Amino acid sequence: GVDVLVVAVVDVLVVAGVDVLVAAGIDVLVVAVVDVLVVAGVDVLVVAGDDVLIVAGVDVLVVAGVDVLVAAGIDVLVVAGGDVLVVAGGDVLVVAGFDVLIVTGVDVLVVAGVDVLVVAGVDVLIVARIDLLVVAGVDVLVVAGVDVLVVAGVAVLVVAGVDVLVASVVDVLVVAGSDVLVAARVDVLVAA
Repeated sequence: GVDVLVVAVVDVLVVAGVDVLVAAGIDVLVVAVVDVLVVAGVDVLVVAGDDVLIVAGVDVLVVAGVDVLVAAGIDVLVVAGGDVLVVAGGDVLVVAGFDVLIVTGVDVLVVAGVDVLVVAGVDVLIVARIDLLVVAGVDVLVVAGVDVLVVAGVAVLVVAGVDVLVASVVDVLVVAGSDVLVAARVDVLVAA
């Protein structure tokens, strides 16, 4: 039942029912039911039921039920059930059940149940059940059950069950069960 909470340099912090929480230099932070949460320099962060979450420099971040999440410089990020997620500079990102997901500079990205996904600079991307997927600069991309897929600058692309696929500058493209396929400057194309 706190309106505004500002915390700095705490080893373990457990918070519930706070409207605005600003935290910096915390080793372990567990938060529930926060409207606005701004965090920087946290080793482990577990969050549930946030409206707005802004995170920077977190080693491990586990989030559930967040409406808006903006994250930068996260090693491991596991997210479930958010409306908008914007991530930059993460090593491992696992996402499920998001409406809008924008990702840049992530090494490994696993996504399921996202309506709109925009990705750039991802090494490995595994996607399932996405309505709209726009990808650029991905080394390995595995996609299943996507309505619209737009791809550019992908080294290896494996696609199954895509309604509309537009690919440009792809080294290897393997496609199965697509309604519409438009490909330009593809080195190897295997379609079934």
